[in-house]
Amino acid sequence: MKRIRGVNKKLTCSKGYRRSSLLQLCHVNNSLFIHHPDAVFILNKRSVTIAVNSNVTALFGYEKSDLTLPFDTIVISKVAGEADSCFKKALQGHANSFEAVILAKQGDYIDAHISMIPIDDKDHTVGVYVIAKDISEWVEKEKVHVKTERNLLESQQIANIGSWTYDIINDEVYWSDQLYAIFQVEKDTFVPSYSNYRDFVHPKDFRKFEDACQHMLRDGQGYTIEYRIVRKDGTERIVRNSAVAILNKSGTIHHITGTIQDITEVKESEIHMAEKYTLAENITVGLGIGIWSIDMTTHKLGFCSRGIEEITGMAAEIFIQDPFYWKSLIHPDDLPAVEEKHYELIKGNKCIFQYRITDTAGNTKWIEEHTNPILDNKGNIIRMNGFIRTFDRN
Repeated sequence: MKRIRGVNKKLTCSKGYRRSSLLQLCHVNNSLFIHHPDAVFILNKRSVTIAVNSNVTALFGYEKSDLTLPFDTIVISKVAGEADSCFKKALQGHANSFEAVILAKQGDYIDAHISMIPIDDKDHTVGVYVIAKDISEWVEKEKVHVKTERNLLESQQIANIGSWTYDIINDEVYWSDQLYAIFQVEKDTFVPSYSNYRDFVHPKDFRKFEDACQHMLRDGQGYTIEYRIVRKDGTERIVRNSAVAILNKSGTIHHITGTIQDITEVKESEIHMAEKYTLAENITVGLGIGIWSIDMTTHKLGFCSRGIEEITGMAAEIFIQDPFYWKSLIHPDDLPAVEEKHYELIKGNKCIFQYRITDTAGNTKWIEEHTNPILDNKGNIIRMNGFIRTFDRN
């Protein structure tokens, strides 16, 4: 067999350094190499693998005999040529690391953190240790985190709600992007702080806001309050601010976190709806017509006219406390048919149907109910509006 510089070619690393000498220098049989928790490769100066520990086989499926090409042939770097560049840095005596994907023998792609450490013999670098740590689980968690952050951002934009955190110890405040949008300030120029935020609170609502904050700082109790803010352009908005205190083991508050939602349109809609209900009630009073509206997100009765009291003989407050109390008034023989209609309503279909009820005086009355489900832009039922009227079946 042909020799180079008097050394058997089969056992020679680049520049004549013996493979056997490199292995001896690396102490391949020592416990650190054998029992290292991560996959360890030993590369010669040509980047060819000359030894691996058992974790290389366990994680990537390779035996030493499978790895006859340069190490970077099984590495897919995030940056083109990064594996080769880092290997050359290691040969120059500089330890370094990077993240990449390693192609396993069975064809799987495994995310890994790769460290390259020079192997020195006196004043010369003769090879490189490669330590590959499996970070697949961390990468998957990071993907989930990024997706969650993206979904949170989209949700905050849709609901017009922003989140904030106040680090009391370091006097630092964090705002989410949507909070800057609500207050219409630039993230690059506006510095969120407690004092800066106070300037936005409407003067007539300032005492309410300040009392809630002081109560939290004193007792550690969270709050949910609604108040007006005034933007820098003079525009007034109504917000709902919810906050909770984060305590340490000694019971001292170290963080306060919360959300602020712009509910201006909601409040304006409620006022407009209340005005419409009041007008409808004034028109229908004494005509044997009752009007009602249920918020299907909370299952609470938002409005119940005096006409309901006239028909049933029961105070509207009873139905407000328990909207489903109405079911107990329905004649038993008519209840199955009414429940079928309610099933249609839940599917989003408008219904008109008739049935009997028994009022507080024991009188049986025929009722005609008109109910209209209100849907949001996703097709979910958010409200049920309706009215009932009495009529003579004969």
